[in-house]
Amino acid sequence: MPYLDSSTQPPTPGLFQHSKNAHLHVSPISAQELEQELRAREAQSQGTSTQRLPADPGHEDHQLYRQIKDGVQKLDTEHGRQWDASSERMTASLLALAKEEGLSRVDHVVLNTPTSKLAGGERVFVVQGALNDPAHQRAYMPTVDAVQTPETRSFDRLQAINQTQAQAREQQQALEQSQQAVSQAGPSMTR
Repeated sequence: MPYLDSSTQPPTPGLFQHSKNAHLHVSPISAQELEQELRAREAQSQGTSTQRLPADPGHEDHQLYRQIKDGVQKLDTEHGRQWDASSERMTASLLALAKEEGLSRVDHVVLNTPTSKLAGGERVFVVQGALNDPAHQRAYMPTVDAVQTPETRSFDRLQAINQTQAQAREQQQALEQSQQAVSQAGPSMTR
């Protein structure tokens, strides 16, 4: 079993070669293999204990998260509100929505204007492109849902969306590779 010997400075990797009941020789592994094993175990334990969140710069959706957060902060400021837990929940909800609807960036976060059927602010929109551009892309959801959905539920939904999209990309790549292989083989004569 690999371990770090903390009696030395800096701690050095070691290998337990016996146990309480057995004193059998175990072939030692190289220090490099031991370090790889320790790193793998550490990464595995970190992966199971905490999920990387979009607020982390290394997360694949961090840039989209920042764009939405900036938009929500702007909304809060326009309405005389301070950033709070509702703002966090709205940001997480809108991130999942934008990702689900295929937006690659969010240029604006806006509330609906009052209409004959809806009061102002009943819906919140994420918009990719200029607001006055008829070709902009947008997605919306009820504002009350955006501020009440727990962040964890939105982040779980985001993770599921990312997994589904990754699987779709892999399937598309596999299909393209198989089509290339068939076309490279060229026509064949059969009897």
